Amino acid sequence: MSVDALLLIVVGTASYALARQALRPLVEAREREERFASDVAHELRTPLGAIASLAETAEADAPDPSRSTFASIARRALECGELVGDLLTLARAGGSEALDREPIDLAIVVRRVLRDRDRSDEPIRVDATYASAIVIGDERRLQQLARNLIDNAFAHARSRITITVGVERGNATFCVDDDGPGVPAELAPRIFERFVKGPHSNGSGLGLAISRWIASAHGGAIDFGGGARFEVRLPCARALRQAQGDENF
Repeated sequence: MSVDALLLIVVGTASYALARQALRPLVEAREREERFASDVAHELRTPLGAIASLAETAEADAPDPSRSTFASIARRALECGELVGDLLTLARAGGSEALDREPIDLAIVVRRVLRDRDRSDEPIRVDATYASAIVIGDERRLQQLARNLIDNAFAHARSRITITVGVERGNATFCVDDDGPGVPAELAPRIFERFVKGPHSNGSGLGLAISRWIASAHGGAIDFGGGARFEVRLPCARALRQAQGDENF
């Protein structure tokens, strides 16, 4: 072995060791963050549920002037419980192993979420186009992803929402767009980060972060397409099975 080759090996090995040493504090900090969020979430969910239950019980027996107060307490406790659940979801280090997997038609999931969201008092027109798009996924999580994007569109649309579900190049696609003001340019690079939300948002700022987690756990991705457009791509069931070597699917 030449001196140059030996030197290259030594330098490469040393660089690798130094890189691992430099990254170790970041990895450890991430692990501490995940443990902390998980511990806090577990500790808070039980008392929040108890508060909501007690407030609902008190509301039933309270005089009229106090009922709205107890109802507000119960509602806020439930909202905080949902927020804690969202934080617990994002604290999980796992990806696909955290999902229940079965063949799911993404078009049916989106259609069901939109039907459940339908309210006669909302003056928003929805133009929806569906084509069957079968994925291997967790129905509950996919419903959560669809609900996040659809609720977000209803919250910001002026008069129209466009929804499309289909298949493109081996991927199931789900796109949501609306005619609202769109994402401010200064927020666009950070729109999928936790607690990032627009100036007129009443949400927690976790919806898009959770949507990204769900898409990633399914082997896909969610992109911001400019304006108010969000695009989800998930591997179709056939493409996924073939990639895993099951040609008989």
